[in-house]
Amino acid sequence: MTTSPPPSEAVSTFPSHDLPGIVAVELTGDNEVAIYRRDGDRVDVTSMPFSPWLVVPETAQASVRKASSTANLAGDGYFSVLARFETWSRWRDSYRALREDPQAAVLAFPSPAEQFLIDSGLSLFDGMEFDQLKRAQLDIETLALNPGEQEAAVIIITLSMNGADSHIIRADELPEDEMIDALAAWIDVHDPDVIEGHNLFNFDIPYLAERARRCNRPLNWGRDGSAVRFGSSRRFKAGARSVPFEPAYVHGRHFIDTYQQIQRYDYVGLLSSYGLKQAVEGLGLSRPDRTFVPGEQIADMWRSDPGTLVAYAVDDVLDTDLLSRVALPTEFYQTRLLPSTLQQVAIGGPGEKVNDLLVRAYLACEESIPAPQAPRNFPGGYTELRRVGRFSPVVKCDVESLYPAIMLTDRIS
Repeated sequence: MTTSPPPSEAVSTFPSHDLPGIVAVELTGDNEVAIYRRDGDRVDVTSMPFSPWLVVPETAQASVRKASSTANLAGDGYFSVLARFETWSRWRDSYRALREDPQAAVLAFPSPAEQFLIDSGLSLFDGMEFDQLKRAQLDIETLALNPGEQEAAVIIITLSMNGADSHIIRADELPEDEMIDALAAWIDVHDPDVIEGHNLFNFDIPYLAERARRCNRPLNWGRDGSAVRFGSSRRFKAGARSVPFEPAYVHGRHFIDTYQQIQRYDYVGLLSSYGLKQAVEGLGLSRPDRTFVPGEQIADMWRSDPGTLVAYAVDDVLDTDLLSRVALPTEFYQTRLLPSTLQQVAIGGPGEKVNDLLVRAYLACEESIPAPQAPRNFPGGYTELRRVGRFSPVVKCDVESLYPAIMLTDRIS
């Protein structure tokens, strides 16, 4: 391991500059990334060198033996040594060793895309507006909710691009394995930047993945032809709500679950349900000619009136587009400011986003980064128990925070 020149010569591989139209950044080799840039209807891809990095305190400098160079950052922040690596595999080995050492501390981003965006000063969608994003809406209808049941099957796959040009793949025209192939072919031809669905993470993608596995078919939806991959289970938080889900990823594109996004959009809790039809109705976006089929009737409807079920499926993707147009622009424009991907911005919390911004700012200034402060106790709000027991009759029970109501009522701002 060698020690690099002063920080001004070692902190960033690339000068901070504008590169408009980036829709995705992906690791493609051990030391390079693919940059996907949209130019109208065309997406161009170029490769750029990538030098993985992490930051450790000075006391842990000897622990990053596989680093190709290190640089001391200015100031008295705890994380003061920037270590660079020639390859992603060397970075991964060092990161794993640091995580397993209880005495070591490390500041690192396990996402190559985030590392590259922080390092380069670039961001996704620079110079783009939301309507320029190519968004594919996806919905499936099935014969059973559990893809492992004997009678389970995908019977309809419905797709649209930005809420238009609906495309139907039907089980009465193709066997299930060819339906899965046709879906991958459609994605390849239309080349969306984003694939959207309502309850996409907890239903559509895992269901399709299991049916594809049983048909011996991969979900090759990536811009490089690679398959969908799954991450560790995590929780999506929106206000007081916390919903478990298993994230999925695909090369060169972003997955967006409108079931999650509409919860974050409804921060004041006006909607009584976040189901697709209920959310659209609650937001006043219902279409008078919308087709409805109760979930328990889908299998029977497929056998008796498939045309009505197809119309219902088409309306599902159109409603998904409506919810996306309401909820996703906030995440899109945040992504233009943040060194992160759209999918990560959409599922990440405010603390993660602020942290990304601050780390990028510290490193751009070649400054060491402070350690997180130890947790401290703070006094809570005033509470008073006035009465206990059973209350009747109850006409309203308010279990939400009173602070926003008090602020609105008393015009506190």
